[in-house]
Amino acid sequence: MDFDYDLAADDALIAAVLPLLRELGPLTLDEIRERLASGDDADAPNLAIDELPEHPMLAYLSDGRYAAFDALLGGRVLTHRLTEAEVASAVLPIDDIYPLLVFVTGDEDYDLIEIDREFDRLEDRGITDLAPFGNEALVFPRGAFAELSPGDLVAATVTETGLVIAPATAEVDTVPELTALLGEALASGDPAYLEMSVFAAMVEVPTSFTVPSLPLSEQIEKAGLEVSGGLVAPPGFDFAGYLAQSAVDSYAEQVGVPVEAVPGVVLFASLVDAISAGDDNDLESRFSEGKSGLFAVLADPDIALTVLDELLEQAIDPESIERAALWMKDHGPRKVDAAAFWIAGKAAETAARVDDAARHFERSTDLDSEFDPALEDLARYVSDRGDAVRALSLLGRSLDGPDHPLYSVLETSSRSSAPVWAATIGAGAGRVVSTKRAISQGRVHAGRPRALAVLQGMPANVAGLVAGPSLRACGGAQRLRRQR
Repeated sequence: MDFDYDLAADDALIAAVLPLLRELGPLTLDEIRERLASGDDADAPNLAIDELPEHPMLAYLSDGRYAAFDALLGGRVLTHRLTEAEVASAVLPIDDIYPLLVFVTGDEDYDLIEIDREFDRLEDRGITDLAPFGNEALVFPRGAFAELSPGDLVAATVTETGLVIAPATAEVDTVPELTALLGEALASGDPAYLEMSVFAAMVEVPTSFTVPSLPLSEQIEKAGLEVSGGLVAPPGFDFAGYLAQSAVDSYAEQVGVPVEAVPGVVLFASLVDAISAGDDNDLESRFSEGKSGLFAVLADPDIALTVLDELLEQAIDPESIERAALWMKDHGPRKVDAAAFWIAGKAAETAARVDDAARHFERSTDLDSEFDPALEDLARYVSDRGDAVRALSLLGRSLDGPDHPLYSVLETSSRSSAPVWAATIGAGAGRVVSTKRAISQGRVHAGRPRALAVLQGMPANVAGLVAGPSLRACGGAQRLRRQR
């Protein structure tokens, strides 16, 4: 089974890899390298990377190998048992057939919808209880299950045309390979990922899931286990706590901040988000009462630099960032005041309000004479005004001191009385751009991940640490679907 996809210009690598995976089955990255290197194609791409880029037809398996989704899932069957409400509404939850949803093309006689965007469609079908649903649902034409009864099975089958969902014509019991693999995964003490375990069973026993079997949820129940949010664990497992801690750990690792700093970073990002969206009512109860101490982590210059850099790269209104920083200064612990004024200064600078930026930097250095980002930015400003001596004094108090890139330039300027024009990130600020975007920004941009993109993808139970209304929840890694 071979589904055609439009490959982008930079997908020559995927175009070379997918045929290998379809022909040979799952391969490690090293095996893919060897196959490409030993081929006759002189134009074969060089695989000098640590992992393959994401693609709708590329699956990453739990054992570290890659597979082609169409080769792995073609002809596979998963089932779901209908309830009375589902028969009446013709709306199905997705959990039992989730591993196959990559083959929903948009051309089927049903719609795969995001519930938070199209909740009215569920209401229109009389659905008031969302407990069986996660973030998505399958909506069929009215009366689609009129000939079926509660307890009947429907089978989702991957075919040449996509994912076909129809009444199951036969039923076997469990898939033993799945039960065994779940047991092996759970031996580590962590929960098992259901989707990855299903894929592993398909690889280990190619005939598995090729005929209708019990729904995944029922197979898990028969094994004496529980499932929640795609995770499988023994009874009594704290799924919510595990997901929350995993999201925090993952975020901390990706962004490069300590785990204990994550709640404070999320709190500030949510405050900016709320102000930017005009949702600034009751800020004190939402971001201060019982929470304001979390802001203290932004007193760390590296954390403040990371958060600010990502807010600016997300093109959030600088005035909203400035307002949030000053609000944090008024409501947070005193130790964060210097960072708050510096963040406000960078926001004002981005909006080309350089005089306001300079005042904020002055306040920051007055409150903390060792807050490096403010020392460096204020040094740029005073050097612009021709005061190289004070600029040298400011940089001398910074962490880099005489090793700072601007220091030697200022020393030369102070001896020659020539003006020094330092860099600024503020558009239209009237300064000559140096080889660095900005002194403080130069430390941040090299290799920093997109913190805000990660923040806005955190699960609801982590975003729930704060009251930011527009941090949307997600149920896990975003699923790549076939593009029409």
